[in-house]
Amino acid sequence: MTRQFAFAALLVACTALAAKAQFPEVQPGVRIRVVAPGAVAGRFKGTVLQRTADSLVVGAPNTMPLHIPIARITELEISRGKSRGKGALRGILWGAPIGAGAGLVSMSAINSCDVRYPGTLNRPCTDATSGDKATWVLLSTVSFSLWGAGIGALIGREDWASYDIPQRTSLLVKPRQVGLSVSF
Repeated sequence: MTRQFAFAALLVACTALAAKAQFPEVQPGVRIRVVAPGAVAGRFKGTVLQRTADSLVVGAPNTMPLHIPIARITELEISRGKSRGKGALRGILWGAPIGAGAGLVSMSAINSCDVRYPGTLNRPCTDATSGDKATWVLLSTVSFSLWGAGIGALIGREDWASYDIPQRTSLLVKPRQVGLSVSF
């Protein structure tokens, strides 16, 4: 029986040491996104204000600082700053469908005029062929994508890196039963 208690005490000590060494990159001043059921609702984004051995104090605009126990954290992401490339990609993803929609809406106004022979009487403008209209939609899509890429690169997009959360151990001692259960 004393061996079981000694083993249990050793497990608890190892768990406490592992909990103290968690998240070495999470220091005051770092922006994080965190999911901690029971401590925050949903995903909370903020800046680490203070760190203790067992909790983080995280602040965000228009909210009071939150004390988040490290043991409750299930997901953690650390901000790596703004990425211009990711901003440009997001701009393309926004610009392409907007450009395609604008091209489809405005393609009915496209007319085809014959201007190959200057100085002669030109044919009057007629409705454009379907090839001219498809080219118009394509050009509209490409131009809006380029504008979106430029604007997205100027604005940028925050780049988040997921932090691997180590497995936690727990000790279960059931009354009226002899034995020890360890779960990961």
